[in-house]
Amino acid sequence: SSENQAFFSRPLSFGLKLAGDFQAENAALAALVLKTVLPDLDEKVIEAGFEKAFLPARFEIASFRGKNGSGTVVIDGCHTPNSVRGTFKSFYSRFGGGCHLLFACAADKDVETLAHIIRLSDCAFSRITLTVPGGVKASDYEKTRKSFESVFGTAFLCGSPDYEAEIRGALKHAESENKVLLAAGSFYLAAEVKKCLQTFG
Repeated sequence: SSENQAFFSRPLSFGLKLAGDFQAENAALAALVLKTVLPDLDEKVIEAGFEKAFLPARFEIASFRGKNGSGTVVIDGCHTPNSVRGTFKSFYSRFGGGCHLLFACAADKDVETLAHIIRLSDCAFSRITLTVPGGVKASDYEKTRKSFESVFGTAFLCGSPDYEAEIRGALKHAESENKVLLAAGSFYLAAEVKKCLQTFG
C-alpha cells in the first residue's frame, strides 16, 4: 500500500520456502517490523533472510518412499483454532479435497472446536486417522475420538492410541491410495511423524 512505500525504497521480491497464505502474510508483517526497527537495513538483506527462512512442522511438505511407491505428507503442528483454519485453508488451496488426515492433540486442547473447524473446511478428507501426539505430552484419545465422531460420524474415522502404528498406517494408506496426507494437531505428533519417515518403507 502507499503507506508502506515510505518504508521501502522498492518493492520486495523473494521466494519463500514457507508454504501457506498465512506464511506470506507473516513475512510481509515481519518485513515491515524489520524496516520500522532498522530503517537503514538494505532490502537485499531482508530478501536474503526470507529466502533462507524455514520453520519445521509449519506446512512442511515431505516426500516419502514406501514399499509400493512414493507419497507426500504435509506436517503442521497447528493446534489452535486460528492455526488450524489457516493450515486447512492452505492445504485445500494446494492439494484439494479427498486427501487423508492424521490428527492428534494434547489433552488441554478444545478438540471438539478443532473438529468443527476441520469439518467446515473444504478439505473433505476421505480418511481420518486419530491417535495421540506421542508418549511425552498428556493426551486423551477417547476424548479426541468422541469429539470427531460427534462431528464426522464414524464412516471414515479410524485410529488408536498406538501412535507409532497409526502413523505408519496413515503413511501406508496414503501411499497405496495415492493421496496426500496431512499430519496435524500437535508439534509432538509432527516430531513423531518426522521420526517415522526416517525408517518408513
